[in-house]
Amino acid sequence: MKTYFVVSDIHSFYNELKKELYKKGFRLNNKEHILILCGDAYDRGFEAVKMYKFLKKLHNQNRLIYIRGNHEDLLFDCVRELKEKCGVASLHHYHNRTIDTVVQFMNENLLEEVLEFIDKNTVDYYETKNYIFVHGWIPCNQPKENKINEFDLNLPTYNNSWRNANKVDWKIARWFNGMEANVSWNIYEPGKTIICGHWHCSWGNHLLNPKIEEFPNDPKEFDKSFKPYRNKGIIAIDACTAYTHKVNVLIINEEDL
Repeated sequence: MKTYFVVSDIHSFYNELKKELYKKGFRLNNKEHILILCGDAYDRGFEAVKMYKFLKKLHNQNRLIYIRGNHEDLLFDCVRELKEKCGVASLHHYHNRTIDTVVQFMNENLLEEVLEFIDKNTVDYYETKNYIFVHGWIPCNQPKENKINEFDLNLPTYNNSWRNANKVDWKIARWFNGMEANVSWNIYEPGKTIICGHWHCSWGNHLLNPKIEEFPNDPKEFDKSFKPYRNKGIIAIDACTAYTHKVNVLIINEEDL
C-alpha cells in the first residue's frame, strides 16, 4: 500500500526536508512512498540544486506529485525579466531571493533544465476522493472593483467551476491565504479537505488561540505556532521553514486518500 508524504514551501532547505521526511518514515528506496509537494520548492535557502536533483529522482520513479506554487511562477518571471532587461530584475526578486535561486542553477548549468522540469511536471491542483492539494487556495470569483457602500466587505466568493479556471486565475489563487479564504471568505469545497501551503500556518493557529504567537522569538514555541493548522475543510502546512528551519509533513495512507 502506498503512503503519501505531503509537504509545502520547503524553499531550497533540502537538509531540513530530508531530516523531517526520514523522521516521519519516508525512505528513498521505498517505491511505495510518494511525495506530494504543494509548491514553492525554491528561493530563500541555498540548496536549490540538491532540492532539484531530489525532486527529479522522485519524478523519474513516478513518486512525485508537484503542485505549482507562486515561487515557481516567480522563477519564470525573474528569468524572463533578466533576459528582457539585459540582466536587470525587479527588486522583489531580490527580496524573495529568486535571484539567488537563478544564480545557484546557473552555476551548475541547470537553469533551463529546471525551468523545463517545472513547466512539464507541475500541476495547478491534485484531487483525490477526500482531498484537494493546492498551493494557496482554489480560484475564486473575484469581487467587483466598485463597492456598493463603505460597509460592503466585497469579498471573493466560491467558484463552482474552479477546476476549469484559466492560467491567470490559478496564478492569482496561488497568492491567496487559504486560511483566510476558508475562515473569513467562507470558501471551501463541500465534502473534501483542501491541503494548502503558501501562508505560514501560525496565522491560523494564532486566530484559533490568541495566546499562540504568530512569530515567536523563542524557538521552543515554534512547534506550537507553526504546527499544521486544521479547521473544517482545510489543513494548512506552511511551517515558515526559512524562519523556523522546520518542515511540516502530513502522512496519508492510500486507503484514506
